[in-house]
Amino acid sequence: MIGIALLVLWLLMLEMGMLRLGLPPSGPEIVRSVFYLAATLRYAAVWLALAMAFSTLIRPPAASALVSPVDLYNPMTLLSNFETQQAVSRLSPQMVYGEISALLLDRKRDPSGGYSWIS
Repeated sequence: MIGIALLVLWLLMLEMGMLRLGLPPSGPEIVRSVFYLAATLRYAAVWLALAMAFSTLIRPPAASALVSPVDLYNPMTLLSNFETQQAVSRLSPQMVYGEISALLLDRKRDPSGGYSWIS
């Protein structure tokens, strides 16, 4: 159901782009948009699977409110918590999806992480 909705939104986006610009998209633009659609479908599937798994494993809503204690006066505790947060965010599907979106939607971005000056 979500896949069908995303496919319809993708087709509407292509159609509105052609109507507003009056030009059909080129081959590389179609390829990039197909990869973006695939990445979006995979992102939605991961979050849907996680939501279903957690809804069956964790019954009480208070279990999701578990946090580690933070000593605001100890800089090493803050640094340790920040490093842990960075490590977890690098495993997060949201972070991966954001990086894939930036890579696929920005034409001037080089895959090595820099920006190319060639248009």
